[in-house]
Amino acid sequence: MKNKDIFKKLNAEFDRITPEMSDRVKNEPIAAAQRETAEERVPVSAGAWGGNFFADRRNRIWIFAAAALVALALALTFILIPLAKRGKTPYTLSDSYITMSTSETGVSLQSNVRSLGNLSTRAATQPADINFSIVSDSDGKVVKVIGGNRESEIVLAGLAASAQTVVGKSVEEAVATLSASVSALGFYSGNNALSFSTISARGEDVATGIAADIKMQAESAVAGAQVVSVVSDKAALQASLGVTGEYSLEELLEMAAAKQGYLQETADELYQSGGDALYNAYLFELLEEYVDLLEDRQEAYRELYELYRKIKIEAGLFADVLVGGKLNPDLVIGEDLKEEFNDALEECAETMLVPQTDEELKLFESFYSALDFDVIDEILEEFEDTVYKIAEVMEELLDAVNSWVSDAEEVLDKIKSEWNAFIDDVGASGFTDPEDYIEKMTEVFEKEYEKLLNR
Repeated sequence: MKNKDIFKKLNAEFDRITPEMSDRVKNEPIAAAQRETAEERVPVSAGAWGGNFFADRRNRIWIFAAAALVALALALTFILIPLAKRGKTPYTLSDSYITMSTSETGVSLQSNVRSLGNLSTRAATQPADINFSIVSDSDGKVVKVIGGNRESEIVLAGLAASAQTVVGKSVEEAVATLSASVSALGFYSGNNALSFSTISARGEDVATGIAADIKMQAESAVAGAQVVSVVSDKAALQASLGVTGEYSLEELLEMAAAKQGYLQETADELYQSGGDALYNAYLFELLEEYVDLLEDRQEAYRELYELYRKIKIEAGLFADVLVGGKLNPDLVIGEDLKEEFNDALEECAETMLVPQTDEELKLFESFYSALDFDVIDEILEEFEDTVYKIAEVMEELLDAVNSWVSDAEEVLDKIKSEWNAFIDDVGASGFTDPEDYIEKMTEVFEKEYEKLLNR
């Protein structure tokens, strides 16, 4: 608005709020200001203002001054509101898109969502390839985090369960939390890098600033980490989304923000398969979890048995080491050995199986040491593409175990009953839609998070 237009508006406002001046006032000469007494103040006759308007010149001056201020405020409003609108960036929900991965191959915007034919968690021999997509608004707050694979979903489930959700935090805070968790769970090693890629609807300069900030946060959260943080572009984003045609960057960012994570995509795919696919996939996850438990038990019993043999040598071959599931208090052995043995007993307790006597210890150690987990992994991999054959998987596993330790029928029966107890809290009727699967799998991931964190 030009200056002359401003003055026109001011004059119009003065004209609107100022009463018509009488001929008497118009013709009265301007005199020097004099101090008036109370007796000189008289009411003006009814006129344009109505009756009982005071003839105090000072009052009139104040009224006109107030009117002028109102007019000035109105005029400034006309000027400042358009300026404010021009100076403030409109709020955008899907403003920036950041990917985070720990892959050795470097930065990628590709989501690493596993298909139905790749559900196994035990087949991986390399460090987990963590893959997150972080969506933030124009205020720099995280509005969504998408887990691109199973390990990433474990991180998100564990953080949510421990009230450390990153949604609503700044991008920098979210990156620091995710980086620290990835490292704590063992998903990051010195052989790979924490890789970030950033693109923003507000342009390359903004994306460059975000990339620099998150690099600093990641390096601070994981001491000694190799961090790569780059700025991506529209072409790379469109390629990662797998769409063709003409799209604006804003449209592509909305598509990226609408992506579903690994767990949701897996649930939807299983649901489309029909039958008991959701339930059987959940059972397959439980079976892998149970096999992990057996492997932990093997390690715990090997350690306990080694210490048992040391105590036998130190205390005498005929001494009872275990009495009622605890170290015999009458044994005369070194304090360090006692402490080590009790710690090993606690490790066994964490696997939900504590030997009560020396005979049980020897039986359990013999049984679990005989388990060949390379063969077990092969069996699991054989059936991972056909998860509906869960009964067949279990039958093969039990046959394999039976052939290794045919003289431990008692322990084999225990495994069978233990597995049945593992799955008897839920049936196929509890999986009627994808959300049922997501809820149960989230519980599995929360437990996996705690296990990895405390390992």
